Amino acid sequence: MGTVGGLNLPLRSVERLTGALERASAMLERIEDAGGSTRIVTILKRVDRITKSVEQSTKQLDKLDADFVKRLNKALTVLVEMRDDTRAMRARLESLEGEVHSLQTAVTRVPLLRPSRRSRRAAQAAEEQAAP
Repeated sequence: MGTVGGLNLPLRSVERLTGALERASAMLERIEDAGGSTRIVTILKRVDRITKSVEQSTKQLDKLDADFVKRLNKALTVLVEMRDDTRAMRARLESLEGEVHSLQTAVTRVPLLRPSRRSRRAAQAAEEQAAP
């Protein structure tokens, strides 16, 4: 036990501990230079508040009934179906608009239903005066 090899291990431990203390003191000096320990304490308090808030939230989630997720899933499924129905209605409306446009074009090309040349010229002149 009194050999050099026996003293070598505790000596290395003391050296490692001394090195760790030196690094810690250097870190504390950098912290003090960066804004002081009050800033660190403020950050730690914020972290503590956030941790408590997360804990309360998880407690509230634990209190939810088991069917909540199923009901939420059903509601989201209904919303997806409504979105699909709305898309179909929009597509149908666009096709109806196309049909109406085609009918308007066909109706205005029929000579009997077409406005007279005089009224078309008057409308064209009114449009030209309105847009200077």
